[in-house]
Amino acid sequence: MAFRVPYKFHVVDTLIDDHRFILEAVDLLEKAGKLLEEGRVEPRVIARLVWFLEEFGDKCHHTKEEVALFPCMEARGYKKRDAIERLVCEHGVARYMARRILDSLERLDPGDREAVGRVSGYIRKYVEFMRRHIDVEDLEVFEDARSIIDHEENVDKALEVDKKTGKDKLIEELYRIRDQILNA
Repeated sequence: MAFRVPYKFHVVDTLIDDHRFILEAVDLLEKAGKLLEEGRVEPRVIARLVWFLEEFGDKCHHTKEEVALFPCMEARGYKKRDAIERLVCEHGVARYMARRILDSLERLDPGDREAVGRVSGYIRKYVEFMRRHIDVEDLEVFEDARSIIDHEENVDKALEVDKKTGKDKLIEELYRIRDQILNA
């Protein structure tokens, strides 16, 4: 009989899992922006996708970072405090950019090519911003977190945020939105 070491969950694991869904939504947003320029997708579909990014990306994922990850890293003496502060500021920037897209979509006349171009421009900037933000988290901060935070530490806090925000239902909504975009 072989001895098996039980897998221990790390708080970073749930955050990386979130990134997979956020990046899928960002990829879909990029595609939807192009479809909008071609007149092949309704602005309301894009608005639902941005809503998902706000609900899942900000209220679920960013909350887990700000409640379960960053305070724990700081308590362990993480030296790169400026990196954490920058990421928290970027969370605010992402919220602003998402609101900008939604505000533009609310006022959008799909026949106004200039306005459609502006919305697509906002989408491109948001997509680029989010990909860069996630790269910094995955390649720098999360790797550092793995080295200073014990397995299973603060996982309960992260999972509580998932439960409160309805993570599973949000992911189901992402798949419904994905189907609409891919079938446009």
